[in-house]
This record gives sequence, C-alpha cells and structure tokens, in this order.
Amino acid sequence: MRDLARVRAAVLADRKRAQQRLTAMLMRHGRIWRDGLYWTGPHRAWIAAQSFGEPALATALGCYRATLDTREAELAHIEAELAPWAQRDPLAATVARLRCYRGIAGLTALMLAAEVVDWRRFPCARAFMGYTGLVPCEYSSGQRAWRGHITTAGDPAEMLRKSGRQHPCAPP
Repeated sequence: MRDLARVRAAVLADRKRAQQRLTAMLMRHGRIWRDGLYWTGPHRAWIAAQSFGEPALATALGCYRATLDTREAELAHIEAELAPWAQRDPLAATVARLRCYRGIAGLTALMLAAEVVDWRRFPCARAFMGYTGLVPCEYSSGQRAWRGHITTAGDPAEMLRKSGRQHPCAPP
C-alpha cells in the first residue's frame, strides 16, 4: 500500500511539472493567462483554445498537452485503485479516525495511514511534526512574536525517503 501511495505522489509531481512546462511554453510566446486562478475550468478552456500557426510550435504545444493529459489519466487511475483501500483492514480504522479532522478527506487520510503505519512510534506531536516536515510559521522581532499557520519545510521527495526510517525522537 505504501508503494502505491508513493506512486501517486510521484505522478502528482510529474503532473505539476507538465503543467509548469505547458504554462512556460505559452508564456515564452506571449500567451499569458490573466483572468484568475490557474488550472481551473476557464483556464483549461483557454489552454485548449490556444494554437500556433508555426508547425513546430503547434507540435510542441500538442506534446505538452498530451503529456499533461497522460499524467492526469495516470493520476485518476491510481486514485481509483487507492480508494477501496480506505475501507479495508488494516488501515480502515485509522483512515476513519483521520477523516474526523477538518480538511482531511479519504485519500489524504489513506496516504497518511499508509506512510506512518505505527503512530505509537511518535512520543509527542512535536516528533510527528518533525517527521512530516510540518513546522509552525513565526515572525518575530525583538519582544514581538506572531505565530501563524502550519507550513511545510524541506524537499517533498526527501520527506518520502525519510518515511521509511524511524524518527530520532521515537522510542527504540
């Protein structure tokens, strides 16, 4: 299960790179989206309407679109494979508990359960937060300190590699 979860993470990263490449190619040629958020329905419709008269540019645009379509199809397939695992033992109980938290839906809960496996190895919340790379945001100057939301620190690929090890704060 953990390997399938990691495949999903890899495909998500590949899709993001495909989106960045397509956007960069359009921007290099003066096609800049200025009407709101990226990768929404209107933005995708705008991308679909883009075309070039130059054959080489048209082929390049087609390749970038095809790559993105492939990554999105792969992601949909992997997520369809993952979904039933949220209802199966040994992860079902953990997934159900995690889904009680605001902002954690089935797939996120399943990914967490698959990566962490044994939650008892973390003696405290701080150890778990260090394991995941989640850190609190803080702005401080002199006597003033403002603590904000949770952010992520570190390379996501490195966090995945770390997940096979036990956290240094965890009991032996």
